[in-house]
Amino acid sequence: MAKIYKRKDVNKTTYYAHFSVRGKRYRIKLDAQNKEQAKKLAADAEFQVLQGNYKILEKSKIVTLKELAERYIEYAKPNKRSWDRDVVSLKNILNMEIDNKKLGDYDIKNIKVAHVQKYQIRRKRELDVKYESKGISEQDRNYATVNRELACLKHIFYMGMEWEMLTKNPVVSKSIKFDKEKSRNRVLSDDEYKKLLSTCTGYLYTITLIALNTGMRQGEIFNLKWDDVNLNERKIEIKYTKNDEDRTIPINHFLQTLLSALPKQNDYIIINRQGTKLKSVKTTWRTTLTKAGIDNFRFHDLRHTVATRLAVAKVPESVIAMILGHKRTSITSRYINPQWNEMVEAVKLLGEWCQLFTEDKTNGIENSTKSKQIA
Repeated sequence: MAKIYKRKDVNKTTYYAHFSVRGKRYRIKLDAQNKEQAKKLAADAEFQVLQGNYKILEKSKIVTLKELAERYIEYAKPNKRSWDRDVVSLKNILNMEIDNKKLGDYDIKNIKVAHVQKYQIRRKRELDVKYESKGISEQDRNYATVNRELACLKHIFYMGMEWEMLTKNPVVSKSIKFDKEKSRNRVLSDDEYKKLLSTCTGYLYTITLIALNTGMRQGEIFNLKWDDVNLNERKIEIKYTKNDEDRTIPINHFLQTLLSALPKQNDYIIINRQGTKLKSVKTTWRTTLTKAGIDNFRFHDLRHTVATRLAVAKVPESVIAMILGHKRTSITSRYINPQWNEMVEAVKLLGEWCQLFTEDKTNGIENSTKSKQIA
């Protein structure tokens, strides 16, 4: 005989039935308004299963957000380059308590717009506590993290709809408003440029110089292999980019000298002390900036610095976009195709700036590079 259980939420009570048929246990959700009705529905469900009719189980199967998220990650791994960032977002989403229950434990069909709103409010409060501890004023606070998490959750629900597991997406609502993200315009001043290069050591020195001479993203540098670099033809083939479009960047004389001085100990150009591919420089970067006395500067801001300095030097926007790997969406820009020699001249400027701000101006970058790599 089926056992009836009920779960009370804020607005309603949900009934469940547990029973066994031929040694196999079943748990189903009941569309009942009270306990008496739940008993009748449970008895009917138990009889249907006993007769071999399992369709009733398919209709009442409970899928939690955690289970849907697990299936989503399995789908995302081979199909989405940034799936690992979704894993980080999901840790916050699934563990957030909404109405005394973790959001990951909710039946996906029972998650409403109100649950998403509560998540957004509480997540922002968590970030506010973090910002307050760092002394960041309200007008300078950025909630891009919450936006990414909501975007991740929205995509997960969309995939749930594709898999016919639910019919509505609670994140797609006029009442769920994403915060306007503040654009970054932080670039290195001449003094900071010099301080940064003089403070960087080891592989961070190499990574920073590659970024300043190419405008490459951090992940692109980490994934860079020696097979992608042709020092004779002086060009870098960048693969596995953010927008899934490979691109080629010229190598200036400064970067050619830098790369030629590096030991080829691995397939990857940048490796850690264990001899494996580097995955993060977050701690090292933060420590280096503190020593250099540079505030509010992210590694990604090196791209801003490259783009800004090239723009000030009157380099055409189409050339800068080609170097940085930005998609040119305007109709006009699609007809403007930068020539290779224009890109060569642009990265030549980047090398000249690095040469200018390198400590050892007399012997050039080669001696400086060797000493920094040993450090």
